[in-house]
Amino acid sequence: MNILGRRTIIGNRTYHRSKLLVIRCHCTAISQSSKIFCRIETESGRISKIAQPEKDELLLTIKGNRENFRLLISANASLPLLYFTETNKPSPLTAPNFCMLLRKRIANGRIVSVSQPGLERIVRIEIEHLDEMGDLKRKFLIVELMGKHSNIIFCDEDGTILDAVKRVDMSMSSVRQILPTGKYTLPPAQNKRWLLSHSKEELAEAVAARFDGDLHRACMKTLAGIVSGYSDSLLLRAADVTLKERRPLVLMPRECPLSTLHLRNLTAASELGAVIVPPVPAYYQHPKCIDDINGRISAKVLALFGLDTGAIPEWGGLDL
Repeated sequence: MNILGRRTIIGNRTYHRSKLLVIRCHCTAISQSSKIFCRIETESGRISKIAQPEKDELLLTIKGNRENFRLLISANASLPLLYFTETNKPSPLTAPNFCMLLRKRIANGRIVSVSQPGLERIVRIEIEHLDEMGDLKRKFLIVELMGKHSNIIFCDEDGTILDAVKRVDMSMSSVRQILPTGKYTLPPAQNKRWLLSHSKEELAEAVAARFDGDLHRACMKTLAGIVSGYSDSLLLRAADVTLKERRPLVLMPRECPLSTLHLRNLTAASELGAVIVPPVPAYYQHPKCIDDINGRISAKVLALFGLDTGAIPEWGGLDL
């Protein structure tokens, strides 16, 4: 997925910003299949059709500005995802109860907003509709993309759970139940740092504390984990999937000097498809301050992903 000017490109289709969906990536857009973990903002898109092709899937047809979009929501334990698709999956002859409830309550409803609480793997879709008495009401379709704990939860405007794709009772979880008439609460906090609420100094201190104050261990241990496929953290898992799917992975080792083992690991990472870019300052560009050096190193890395910041002037050749 690319966002260029006033157009949004998903796969091989282009959507204008003035139309139904404007997509702003907070984290990452994954592969050409349009698997999305991001924030979506909608403008007066109406849900014209609701289907449940699988027991843990929803397929919403959203109409806006004379175009139809299909949004597939899956709470599958092995592959939870949320993405746009052009494929219309067949539905069972008899719709499940959850699907019938959604059709009764939010069919032809208007999507008001789509939000992501913090950096949680949760998408909150707010829907405005008319009830049986013609009064304007709001409902929430909450999508939790959390592995085996993934779920699609339908809530009233006061947070009361109306139903869910996967009902969770006390025998399944003593921490958090997902049952009709209960109140929806966010999953238990894991007391992890929120990346956007800390300064770079605080983040560096946290990384140093994890590795007993030796930041070079954080760098080389991560490299060793990538090369060996030992994915014991989200960072290593992301690198593993990036290499597996043949997408660009850039590594910037800061350790110096490099031991033979470090060089072997860097060679192995390069053979796996990673691009090795040591943060070496370029003095031939006559930097005036440290920020110039850091900016050009960052721009060089971003250029490897096809992002031109304009910080690196094009070389015009030698003046002879």
